[in-house]
Amino acid sequence: MNELMSLIGFSAAPMLTVASFSLVSPVIGAMLSLRNEIMLALALPSIANAGMALGLLLGIDEGRSVSLFLFATASTLAVMIPALTGSLGTRSRELRLAGLFVAGQVLAMLFMSLSTHAHTHIAHLLNGEVMAAGGFETAGIAAGCTGLLIGGILLRTRLYSWCADETFFRTGTTRYRLYALSLYTLIAVTVTVGVATIGPLLVTALMVFPALLSDIGKKGADVYAVMVTAVGLTGSIFGFLCALVFDLPPAVCAAAGVGAVGMLLRAVVTTWRNAGSV
Repeated sequence: MNELMSLIGFSAAPMLTVASFSLVSPVIGAMLSLRNEIMLALALPSIANAGMALGLLLGIDEGRSVSLFLFATASTLAVMIPALTGSLGTRSRELRLAGLFVAGQVLAMLFMSLSTHAHTHIAHLLNGEVMAAGGFETAGIAAGCTGLLIGGILLRTRLYSWCADETFFRTGTTRYRLYALSLYTLIAVTVTVGVATIGPLLVTALMVFPALLSDIGKKGADVYAVMVTAVGLTGSIFGFLCALVFDLPPAVCAAAGVGAVGMLLRAVVTTWRNAGSV
């Protein structure tokens, strides 16, 4: 028991980083799901991963985390914003985002093949073997995610309106383009920093699994937001602790934990509904 507590204490910083992203990434995924843009949850980590690999290929040291974050974020925004702008139908936008997902995967593998340094670092991220930011980075990530969560709670009515009916919301919002660009930028920054610290696999799982498995009927936007956050936080921490106990890759176990908790929630709700209908 003492050995386990010592291991948990040693892993406190990575666990705090995972918990911080578990508070905001599921909500981002829920927003994108409500807007029929869930493909963006797949495309963004892929493009951010390619940006990370390109930065490492160009010689940016992974120890210079701020420089790497800024480069990867700028690369992600440069690719993402043009794909979301313009008068596109839902199908055209989904196809474009699907193309970005594939392009990100291809470019990340290409850059990794051109650089041993990039290959090693990205492979560790994918396997969940590198999930520890320094003290400064961890504090910054925790503060940033907390700020995003508080801001989202305070502005949730406007966010719900944006998700529910973008056309109507646009007519009553001045400087709508700046508003939308700011939100997409915040999403891109959050996902990119998450990819750089906990890896694209876990970031994607946190955005997709809770949004998919917490959609259990018309319970209201507030209930949905709380449920996706609970699934993401509980599942990732449970998976992370299992990884410590069984000496497995933390990101893989945390991602599996999110899916497992989500499926358990779905099974419990389904059983309860079936029992109530009898």
